[in-house]
Amino acid sequence: MASAVRTDDSSHQRIIHEIFDIFYFFILRFLTFLFVITNRFLTYIVYNSGVNGEIKMIAINNKEIESVFLERKIYQKMLEWKKNLSKGHALFLKGSRRVGKTELAKKLGNEEYRSYLLIDFRYAPKEVKDLFSDSMENLDFLFTQLQSFYGVVLYPGESLVILDEIQLCIEARQDITRFVSDGRYDYCETGSLAGIHRNSKEIVTPVGEYPLEVHPLDFEEFLWAIGDHVSMPFLRSAIKCPKQPIGKAMHAKLTGLWRQYMLVGGMPKPVAGYKLYKNLEVVDFLKQEILSIYKNDFDDQNEVSSALLHSIISAIPAELSKHDARFVESHIAGGRYERMAPAFKWLNDAYITNMSYDVSDPSASFGLTLCEDDFKAYFVDTGLLVSLTFIGKPYISNDLYNKILFDKIHINEGMLAENIVAQCLRNAGHSLLFYSKYDEAGHPVMEIDFLGEHEGKVCPIETKSSRDYGHASLKKFKTAFSNRVGKQYILYDQDIKVDGELLYLPIYMAPILAENLL
Repeated sequence: MASAVRTDDSSHQRIIHEIFDIFYFFILRFLTFLFVITNRFLTYIVYNSGVNGEIKMIAINNKEIESVFLERKIYQKMLEWKKNLSKGHALFLKGSRRVGKTELAKKLGNEEYRSYLLIDFRYAPKEVKDLFSDSMENLDFLFTQLQSFYGVVLYPGESLVILDEIQLCIEARQDITRFVSDGRYDYCETGSLAGIHRNSKEIVTPVGEYPLEVHPLDFEEFLWAIGDHVSMPFLRSAIKCPKQPIGKAMHAKLTGLWRQYMLVGGMPKPVAGYKLYKNLEVVDFLKQEILSIYKNDFDDQNEVSSALLHSIISAIPAELSKHDARFVESHIAGGRYERMAPAFKWLNDAYITNMSYDVSDPSASFGLTLCEDDFKAYFVDTGLLVSLTFIGKPYISNDLYNKILFDKIHINEGMLAENIVAQCLRNAGHSLLFYSKYDEAGHPVMEIDFLGEHEGKVCPIETKSSRDYGHASLKKFKTAFSNRVGKQYILYDQDIKVDGELLYLPIYMAPILAENLL
């Protein structure tokens, strides 16, 4: 009997072990994917590190990330507005979601005013929004109510009123002219979808707005964030002496920094996360959050087909990966330009894409020969494009990011190279334009990635991400439009050099080139 009992006990133990092994297997498989637990201050990311199946966990402190100081060049323009224009114009910060508009407005209020009052119309209750429709005839009453509700004292001539996401309150946007004319306070509006939100279409654009576009951090701002204040001044001096090589060691260092910028991108929260944690796992999680916000915006609007917006965004990596990078509408089910044009306009107006248009007759007057139905669609931020490219994965592992960072894996760098150059040009205030010519059989005769303008001349720009540094298209372009063509540029992965009228620049000098074309 005793032997039978021991046999039963052994059988029970074996069954328990088997159940435990099965349970552990499924838990491990589950944790192979991204698993997030969020409370008020912390987000915990549990993930497969990619090293021997090791499971790791990172705690992200959201408050710490939000408190990271990021120096922004646009802040100087905001100070100029306060000094010279604030008494007759409301400052209007425009840009994509999560690009840092609200943080900039709060910084201005904190540092330049005795007090500021922030009304975020995403969360403002109905009674606050109703004040802007019911109390506009009595501004004394309106401002008394606002001060009481938000617990902020406003001082005439010394306070800033921030109207955040103002497109969500049509009455506040419509009456901004009256606020400015009243003159007792300064006003800063922010809007992510202003002008395309259905409410915004119901009003006439107010008089007395001073718009500023807020872009993702540029390369120099990214370098400032990680503590580098010397590389960009060095590059500004290098472009003045293009016959002097940068040198192997410095070139390698700058290429590494450029790759970091390409992967992290310029959206403030991922940059802040990278500065704090130096972990690309955290960075990608924060970028995926932003992409999710954009996709939710697609579903929340009713101006164009949300399914079409999703399809276009999903297609951008593949379209940019093609040789000519032009967006072919037929690659999307039911795609015709007439049907898709409103969706592309929506994405461009929402600052989610940077649109580039073909120019049929290159000259200093580019706008006269734009072909609006022949275009490329770049993503607003190259770091977001990297995450969008791998959107099928719940998370891009740190190991994969590091392989990309150290050039150990191919992800079509031509796509990323063109996108980041487009981003640099837009950050510097340029319109995006390209030139292409095809023969009767539809084969390319010449393709110029970007067209700039300097001193009345057209400046063609080519990006090269492979060992093919030929410039046949630039030669043909120069021959065809010789009297209109100024300096010619190739952005590539090698050191700076001069070849006659052609200047080869390492691609990390794209921001310097964009500055010099102004």
